[in-house]
Amino acid sequence: GQKVYVEITDAAGNTGKGNKEAGDTIEHPNDKTPPTTPTVEFIDDTKEPKGTLNKDEIDNDGKTEAKISFKPSEVSAGDKVDYTVNGEKQPTHTLTEAEAKQGFIKVDVPVKDGQTSASITEVVITDQAGNPSQPGSGTIAIDTSVPTVDNLKVTPVDTDSPANGTIEAGRVTGSSKDDGKPLAGANVVIKDGPGEDAKIIGKGTTDNDGNFDITTTTPVQPGQKVYVEITDAAGNTGKEIGRAS
Repeated sequence: GQKVYVEITDAAGNTGKGNKEAGDTIEHPNDKTPPTTPTVEFIDDTKEPKGTLNKDEIDNDGKTEAKISFKPSEVSAGDKVDYTVNGEKQPTHTLTEAEAKQGFIKVDVPVKDGQTSASITEVVITDQAGNPSQPGSGTIAIDTSVPTVDNLKVTPVDTDSPANGTIEAGRVTGSSKDDGKPLAGANVVIKDGPGEDAKIIGKGTTDNDGNFDITTTTPVQPGQKVYVEITDAAGNTGKEIGRAS
């Protein structure tokens, strides 16, 4: 909005005058360096194994959170961030001073039922000189299917030979499926109670047909409850209660 006054004088000494207000566009003739390629991180991916979001890592409202990061020394308030979420172009985001200093922005990523991956792609930061970064991107797998705990049977066991009628253990058998298919290689944990302080009394894995057969490390009396947890490779856990008979 500032006015400048221009005078042009020819060889005979005649002078023409004019004035003009400065426009809103700022030229940056000496800045030809684009920002470094931004990175994408899915910050809800906190549980092992990393690289796959499980049911517990996705909000109840069906979304996960990601972070687009950049170098604070290369950006400033007013720079533009363009990106695509799950294939849909998002409105351009203008960096605030606080965001430029902290070096990242957070983005919500919707996750629908049955979705197998989430992505943020085509992430480009354009500085005020008009220099665009190379596009950054990030994709993560999604597995929210919880294993079943089927055909659960709990039997008290007398392990002595010869048998003397004293119960020293329990035999816990059953099977598991994931997405309707036998779940092989899943971790099976047997506990003596439902809480976090419950004691683990048996461990094992499902076989190629999804079956498990585990002997507990402590006696399981008739009528006693045991708590079975089966966890798949993505970290989803199915739970069931069995009673010895």
